[in-house]
Amino acid sequence: MLAWELPTSGPRTLNGLVLEHLEFIPDVNVCLRIDRYLIETRQLSDNVVRTVQVTASVETP
Repeated sequence: MLAWELPTSGPRTLNGLVLEHLEFIPDVNVCLRIDRYLIETRQLSDNVVRTVQVTASVETP
């Protein structure tokens, strides 16, 4: 729906994707890059990433 090109072979949820890439349960405001996207954790509860902010980074040549 949003035409994102995030990896889909593995985790089935955004929470799973974040946890797989970080390999730990993050705090709020932890930022990571997955492909061309910056993902910042915004809300967590019960060891689950509930809300993130996703920004597509602009690639420069």
